[in-house]
Amino acid sequence: MHRILYFLKYLRAMILNVILTIVAVVLFVSFDIGGIYPVADDTVKALRAQILQQQLPEYRVARINVWHGKLLDAVQIVFKDREGNTVRSPKHGGPGGRQDVFDIDADNGEILTGIFGFAGSVVDSIGFTTNRGRTVGPWGASGDSRRNYQFTAPEIVGFYGLSGPDRDEADRVLIKQIGIKWRG
Repeated sequence: MHRILYFLKYLRAMILNVILTIVAVVLFVSFDIGGIYPVADDTVKALRAQILQQQLPEYRVARINVWHGKLLDAVQIVFKDREGNTVRSPKHGGPGGRQDVFDIDADNGEILTGIFGFAGSVVDSIGFTTNRGRTVGPWGASGDSRRNYQFTAPEIVGFYGLSGPDRDEADRVLIKQIGIKWRG
């Protein structure tokens, strides 16, 4: 009997979590309101990034902001359209680290063509290359892994990924996965 009651409590909590997440997403989509339900913030951030990336045919990556220390803490992209207007993506990751900036000369045809670094249980470091052969990074360190990653494409137009609390320091948020969106 106790197992059934425990299961019902667990099921009730899961249903409440799903309902609150749906409400948070609906409020974001309808009224651009964020931060309503902290558990849903990653879902709302992913939705915001997806909406932004649907507009990407007219945008190019113009700047990448990277926060890092011993590990990669956060990444943010600044896009530029043909008229020179900029759009800043949400910062993906946590609040820590030192900031470095990689400016890309999108106005004169420079485009992002590669990302590379080290990853294990989290993304430890990240670096970038362009069609003009410019390379920066990797920012961060090799962390707990010597496993490297490298993505290349004719044009990288955005990133997506997963972040979450550090298993050793619960108040620290780290990037756990990263992928790219490309065209060409």
